[in-house]
Amino acid sequence: MTTRRENLLAVFHHQQPEWIPIAPHIDGYQVPVGLPDEVSRNLNIVTFSRYLGVDVVDRAHALTTEYRDLVYTRESVGDLTTERWETPLGVLTYRAQLVTWQVSPEGGIEARTTFPIEYTIKSVEEMRAYRYVVEHTVYGVDRAAVAARRALVGDDGVVTVSVPASPLSNLARRLMGSEVLAYLSTDYPREFADLVDAMDTRYLEACEVVADSDIDGTNNYDDTSTRILSKKLFAEVEVPYLRRCAEALRARGKFYIHHSCGHMRAFLDDFARAGVDGWDALTAPPDGDVTVAEARRVLGPEIVLMPIVPQTILDMGSLDELRTFVREMYRQAAPGHNFVLWAVPSAGVHIDRFRVLVDEAREWSARVG
Repeated sequence: MTTRRENLLAVFHHQQPEWIPIAPHIDGYQVPVGLPDEVSRNLNIVTFSRYLGVDVVDRAHALTTEYRDLVYTRESVGDLTTERWETPLGVLTYRAQLVTWQVSPEGGIEARTTFPIEYTIKSVEEMRAYRYVVEHTVYGVDRAAVAARRALVGDDGVVTVSVPASPLSNLARRLMGSEVLAYLSTDYPREFADLVDAMDTRYLEACEVVADSDIDGTNNYDDTSTRILSKKLFAEVEVPYLRRCAEALRARGKFYIHHSCGHMRAFLDDFARAGVDGWDALTAPPDGDVTVAEARRVLGPEIVLMPIVPQTILDMGSLDELRTFVREMYRQAAPGHNFVLWAVPSAGVHIDRFRVLVDEAREWSARVG
């Protein structure tokens, strides 16, 4: 009998699966309500997937980071976290705000997320200083953490480790912001290229270190979107990097998943050249702008599409609309090869409503052929 792990590995290595996997994802932001106490007390991807009786695509936090020949500090005061890098070329500061809110009418269930209130790089001088930070960063992997997740998941699924998002995505979302990225990449092209090259080298090393451990694959949680990146930068900077990482992982028998829950239609032609194994969180309208059918037509048959149900449909659609949306995704994915339903709850969605999504998907997941 095929195990869930064996079936998932068949999908991510582009072989014929026995069924189409359903893989939930959950984190501090995506928190459903109405779960039994024994589940909500220890809510994570593994416990949530087993509670639903579906496949596990686990996320082990096992990438380690060490800084050499500089002073790094991290301090949290209340909801504000400040990171500082003291280098020979200057001091860099990043500040992020934690936001929490109650998602249950009865209280006691909290969702959380963070957002930057001060980006790390605000000038060409700080761009040079951050290049120094990158060049003095050493990535490793916590093999004990990987072993613990492997033992926890067992035959119920696969274990991934999060690797750095692409240099371009990190620059846009965490290090510079879109506005400063646009100015610095235009006004200082040589310094910008030098920084990106340094980040490419180090991030690729991180992928290789992780791939040499006992994992099944990686996810970069990139959050690529036309809302924050230009088509030119995506094609010239991001696509070549994604291809190098995917090739490095596959050379070691591992898979490379790219995460994008944003708007991707304008990037699809270029994204087809990236050669990644999977696209996690493909988002159709009304929240995103790419359907399963469009993605398959442009990207071809050899990428694993991992769409989510848009939160607008999950939260506000009727139950019939929710079921119809799930059915249409499976219809567009036919015959079902290279397809995983990425079942992601929205913050505060009731588990009974989320089960409608999962139960409808379960009806269709056996229809692969």
